[in-house]
Amino acid sequence: MNFNFGIRSKVIAGPGALKELKGIYEQLDCEKPLIITDTFLGTTDLPDRIKEVVPNAEVFSEVEADPKDKHVFKGIEAVKEKNADMLIAIGGGSSIDIAKMSSVLLTNDVTLEEVLDDWDKITKPGIPLITLPTTVGSGSEMTRGALIGDSRTNTKKVIVSDYLAADYTILDPELLNTLPPAVTASTGADALTQGIEGIISTTSNTFSDALHLHAVSLIKKSLRPAVANSSNLEAMGNMQKASAMVGAAMAHSACGAVHAIANTLGGYYKIPHGIACAMLLLPVLKYNAIAVPDKYRSIAKALDISVNGLQDWEVADRLVATIERLLDDVGITQTLSDFGVEENKIGEIAEQSYYHSDNLTNPRKPSIKDVENLIREAF
Repeated sequence: MNFNFGIRSKVIAGPGALKELKGIYEQLDCEKPLIITDTFLGTTDLPDRIKEVVPNAEVFSEVEADPKDKHVFKGIEAVKEKNADMLIAIGGGSSIDIAKMSSVLLTNDVTLEEVLDDWDKITKPGIPLITLPTTVGSGSEMTRGALIGDSRTNTKKVIVSDYLAADYTILDPELLNTLPPAVTASTGADALTQGIEGIISTTSNTFSDALHLHAVSLIKKSLRPAVANSSNLEAMGNMQKASAMVGAAMAHSACGAVHAIANTLGGYYKIPHGIACAMLLLPVLKYNAIAVPDKYRSIAKALDISVNGLQDWEVADRLVATIERLLDDVGITQTLSDFGVEENKIGEIAEQSYYHSDNLTNPRKPSIKDVENLIREAF
């Protein structure tokens, strides 16, 4: 299979990497940087720590979790009001995705609604964007995509464009030392799910597999100690790198049925995205096992599972059991009913999930009834 692979974002990683922001800012020769972050981080000292490095930066801190189109509109208004010529996104995927969309909508003569319906409407680069992730899972800091809720359809939509990729990504584990354990677990589960789905995706390739497999290995080794102690710089740094690797690889592979369902659920209920992924991961892994047994062996090896002499079904069983134990150990034991998902909505959610773009690259082609059954397994 022919493929293209490239990583646009430049990565600076390691404890204290934040100090490199000053040199990047000077190199980009911008005058009016704007920090984009969420409502919680806006109340912490993190924006001030950024301003110590870039003193003239202003702050927009009205991003909310699982952003919808209305939040993008707020971000664009802030960028225009401050006349910003560079954006610094700090936080998780929500802040980064708002910054990405604000960046390109400022320079492209197109509306958000048009972009939600047709990615190709983005034809020009946005203003410079630097990302500083403070969670360990979305991978948005390295992807060429954004996830935005569309209020017209009550669904989450993925927008993909090379122009959405950040110019620089700074991975500093010292920014994560107050990350709550539940957030580390949730976002880490998101990275794990994206890594696994990226490997078994029908559009995976040799380069993306290498990044995804190494990321899965890092997550297996580091998620437990990272959840146990956010001041563990080695574990948190490994989780940051794993998330970034997954994001970089995901730009050239894809997700699958887990994300198709999780993204659809996010349009209906306030479920943290990583938790939604974790709840669907085990049912979907069982379902996909017969389609890509060789890929399951590769993933099992990355998780330090011995596969010598095992039948394909035994490898799949051990893989599912190992991931289930990892999720249990970090406290992810919820079901969909815990989040108020209504049983009489499952059919409707299944149908929308079936038509979601992420479902197109799942290695086994489910029917709508199959999708419904997967959701019921997580219920």
